[in-house]
Amino acid sequence: MTDYYRPGYYVDGSKYYIITNVFSIKSNKLVWSATTVTPEPASLQEGIDSILYTVVKQMKKDGFLPARKKR
Repeated sequence: MTDYYRPGYYVDGSKYYIITNVFSIKSNKLVWSATTVTPEPASLQEGIDSILYTVVKQMKKDGFLPARKKR
């Protein structure tokens, strides 16, 4: 029997761990890093949008990116 037919081999509702690393080209060093955990998105685009939103929000909170100026 092939493993993927055994119970527990495949599980719906997976979680995805995404690691984001930002490196400085000038200093050749890691300058910011984060790990996000997300449930399986309804679509690839929804997953990408959710991860980008979360990463940018945290980068602003950490002072790595400037906050958006209010008009």
